[in-house]
Amino acid sequence: MSQTLKQQLTTSCSQQVLCRSLQTLQSVSLCLMVTMFSQKQQVLIFIQLVNMWSVFAADMKTEHRDVQVSRGETIMFTCNVSTINSTLIHWTNVRSTFVYSVSSNRTFSNFSSSRVTIDTNIPTSLNISNIQHDDAGVYRCTITSNSLNSMTWNLTITRTQTESSLPTFPVLDYKLYVLAALGFLLCFVSAAVCLCRKNWTRNQNQDLNKHKVFSRVQYRPVQKERTIF
Repeated sequence: MSQTLKQQLTTSCSQQVLCRSLQTLQSVSLCLMVTMFSQKQQVLIFIQLVNMWSVFAADMKTEHRDVQVSRGETIMFTCNVSTINSTLIHWTNVRSTFVYSVSSNRTFSNFSSSRVTIDTNIPTSLNISNIQHDDAGVYRCTITSNSLNSMTWNLTITRTQTESSLPTFPVLDYKLYVLAALGFLLCFVSAAVCLCRKNWTRNQNQDLNKHKVFSRVQYRPVQKERTIF
């Protein structure tokens, strides 16, 4: 085989690889992730695949919504896009990822919170119960079929009525209270130390005066008179 023919075959193969459909790439990559790599490696590979996916997603149809809920409530995000001929359902937020492959019936997820659930029977819905402030952020659902369709929700957590009724104090006020308490405690300790030293000095002076009085007492022996006959 000539060198020119080899180059043509190589170029043709490269073009075929680059033009490969997205669903084939995703199916193969998901199988490799499940069967060949550890969990950490799966995450790294998946992130790289998602980045590659974003390059090919220029024609993605996206719908955006802003949602506000109070802490402690429950909310459900439903991806209302067509699932006909879908091959992949993908949920993401700032920290976690969920992927469901329809063709291979495989699931990959690193959502660690038990309050966030996605039913594999209905993977187009994401449920968050007992919402906390760290649940805020952007949630995205992307469904891959003949095209890419996506929905995003910007979740904002508001204060409850009980929290809103509580008085709020600036952080500076708390620092002033702490400094005032420390200053009062320091003054009290200093006064106690000075009083103890004063009492100790007075006792020492009294003992010294007593010692001087006793040292000045002189005892003279009594001399008996002798009579000479």
